[in-house]
Amino acid sequence: MAKFETVVVETDLLILGGGMAACGAAVEAAYWAKQNGLKVTLVDKAAVDRSGAVAMAFLPLTNMSACAMGPTR
Repeated sequence: MAKFETVVVETDLLILGGGMAACGAAVEAAYWAKQNGLKVTLVDKAAVDRSGAVAMAFLPLTNMSACAMGPTR
């Protein structure tokens, strides 16, 4: 059985899954959260740029999504 590392992350808003739609929601939420000193965290089961139907439809049209660039702190 694989051993998984447990990571504790403190956040004010947690967005679970949702692929590119969740990525868009996280980017918008982060814009408003930053003004109030809040932290937004997005957790997805796969790489966001490859996760979900929207990513599959639009990825060939773009070079890189905002979420695929990694955390912006």
